[in-house]
Amino acid sequence: MYHTAIRRGLSASLTGWFIRGRVLTLVGVAAVLTLTLVVPCGQTCWASPCPVDVGDHISDVSAVSLPDNNYWTFWVSRAGKLSIHASLDQQWSCLTQFPTTDGPLVALSVVLLSSNNYWAYALAENGALWCYASFDGSVARIPGQPSSSELFSDLDVILYPSDNTIRAFVTSRCGEFWLYKSGDNTWNLLWEGYAVVRAGTSHPVTSERILDLDVSSHRSGEKEMKTKALVIFYPECIEFEAILAAQVLHEEHMTIDVATPDGTDYHGPSGIALRATHSYCEVHPEEYRVVIVPGGDTKSVLENEALVGILNAANDAGASFGAICGGPLLLAKAGLLKGRRFTHGYGPDSSLPYWRDGTYENRPVVVDGNIVTAQPQAYIDFAIEVLYAAGLRDNWAVESMRKSGKIAEDRKSEIEGVKAHYKSIWGGS
Repeated sequence: MYHTAIRRGLSASLTGWFIRGRVLTLVGVAAVLTLTLVVPCGQTCWASPCPVDVGDHISDVSAVSLPDNNYWTFWVSRAGKLSIHASLDQQWSCLTQFPTTDGPLVALSVVLLSSNNYWAYALAENGALWCYASFDGSVARIPGQPSSSELFSDLDVILYPSDNTIRAFVTSRCGEFWLYKSGDNTWNLLWEGYAVVRAGTSHPVTSERILDLDVSSHRSGEKEMKTKALVIFYPECIEFEAILAAQVLHEEHMTIDVATPDGTDYHGPSGIALRATHSYCEVHPEEYRVVIVPGGDTKSVLENEALVGILNAANDAGASFGAICGGPLLLAKAGLLKGRRFTHGYGPDSSLPYWRDGTYENRPVVVDGNIVTAQPQAYIDFAIEVLYAAGLRDNWAVESMRKSGKIAEDRKSEIEGVKAHYKSIWGGS
């Protein structure tokens, strides 16, 4: 069993981190083979032995890449020993001893903060989570734990740079999937048993024991390869504010889904009927790479719990958001603008209480991390910023610019060039 768990864990960690470091790809492959052969005795084919006590077993491994094709490899044993191997000097070091009062340690995930500092998270079999901080060598137990009697098997941890908080995803062997948020120290059950519980429907996951978990990372700014975008419509919304953003995403081969409160087609002020693909309760937020919220009269959905759930779950799953005119009010109601910079179509004198937790900027478009907000007149700039927030940098407009010899010197110039390209087609200033 340990062979399988370690082989899967190392393969996911090393391949994910080193695929961009040409030299390190082979290191990852070699390490997988080495571990498969010699983990039971705690030895490796590297220059020095893995520091695992006799009778102890390595339970998981995590690796992070460093500048100049160097890397750190971290190990945690079932008895709680955390060790590090540095590629630069090929030396092992024991970092700390995690307490085992919550049972054996079964999984490890490391968050790189800088080239010198990191957090190492270790999961106990009962779901308790421990953190080692490299900058002061401290070990702390994360508050709370999943309220479950299941045995847990793996975790993945993501750092959200926008507010310096972490999300820890943990899974049990029987399919429970829990999320911990450091911002408010809460644990939430996302999946239950062998089925995903989402909007009142059940979707089978697996009948096998779950031993490995891998969640896309926000550290590198990369997005999961999701190919769907969700447009949120509601009574009295202004659909044209979302149309161009949807079009530029569709031009990059994104599937556009449309959700309305009850799943009926939307008939907007333009008189055009737009086909709905889902009701709010039928949406699976984790499937979407980007969510678009147009403006309009939001009062009919401001207290809609299903919509709040969509927005929060999509954010937890790493989605980007585009909200224009009155749309940011729905993001604010869901708590997504807390601590964020934003703009909206209500004007600088708006005293609505939902704005209090963020910072209003009286600019046409404001981008803060994964959230793009805009005033209504800036629908073209808004659409392009949403495109880039979704990670779709190699879009057809850029390709067209390159073919004509217009090569941007930096990302900001490139975005402005793409905006100008669309304005030449759509008009606008």
